Amino acid sequence: MPQYLNITSDTTFSDLVDRVGLDLANQMVVTNGLKRTTNIGYQHKQKAVAAIKNTPEPRWQTKAAALNTMTSDRDVFETVALADSDTWKCIVDLNTPPNMLKLPEGRTIPPAEDTLGGTNQKVSNEVYSKVMNQLQTGDHSIDPATFNDYSSIAPGPYVSSNSASGSNSIYNMFGLPWGKIVLYSSIDGTSIDFPVYPEELDDGSKANYTTMPNLIYQYEPWYLYESSGPRQISYKFSFHRDMWSGNHLDGKANELVRFCQACCYPEYNGSAVNVPIVTLYINGQRHISGIMNSAEPHWYGPIGLDGFYLACDLTISITEVSPEPLSYSAMKLRSIIGG
Repeated sequence: MPQYLNITSDTTFSDLVDRVGLDLANQMVVTNGLKRTTNIGYQHKQKAVAAIKNTPEPRWQTKAAALNTMTSDRDVFETVALADSDTWKCIVDLNTPPNMLKLPEGRTIPPAEDTLGGTNQKVSNEVYSKVMNQLQTGDHSIDPATFNDYSSIAPGPYVSSNSASGSNSIYNMFGLPWGKIVLYSSIDGTSIDFPVYPEELDDGSKANYTTMPNLIYQYEPWYLYESSGPRQISYKFSFHRDMWSGNHLDGKANELVRFCQACCYPEYNGSAVNVPIVTLYINGQRHISGIMNSAEPHWYGPIGLDGFYLACDLTISITEVSPEPLSYSAMKLRSIIGG
């Protein structure tokens, strides 16, 4: 169920923590693609201004695909359906209206004056059908009178009949984990979402010891501690290029693959060589921070409209560079996801 929190350009991270708590505030920062800085509201406003300036006018098929993910909450559905052009550009580019932050999927807070959604009241079948019909005809605008009456019948999924447009939104019905699997790079302070969980992963710790030279009359060798680790994990993600918007021509899959591959390279600043430290978050918790050893996409069929493969298995390997000292006591306190 989608839910959004109203903010202003003056909203700080501390304000957000006071409103929703530290854990959810950190997750909201990741979900909305923001940096964890003091001026969260101003940062989000700047992203909204850029989205309004650079995002083309959304087509009706794009609007239909977005609305089809919002049928579980009639307030959100109505607000977005009646949104103006600038708001729609932010929804398409930022996945949230310009003055709101989206809560992570599956997380809600009690409805209040500063929230949108979270009421658990579904869109009626009648309203849903009228909105979708209006989007496909005439000037593709929505009549506000459509929302005057409601019925209690839940709608079925909407799929555009114009499959050639690439706007088919069928993947939006699968509850993809947006905002839960995130890779962050320290080079430019940006992050990117994965549309899927890793297929599987092997995690572990190891200790390195050396033995002293043989001592006379010693049955067992003497061991001297050298180091622990480094921890190294490979993650395999399997996804389809239609998973982002239902249109495999949107370039989002390529953006994900290139972001991961870019993390294998340094950034040069004169004679300085800056190596990125990446952090992979799973369900809002840091799983590992370190250096990217490899990013290897394996592409396979079917073939899309652009003549390239639609499915991909992306394997990334990260060697840990722990941001804090690790010890016996510290490891005992780690959560099952945290790393």
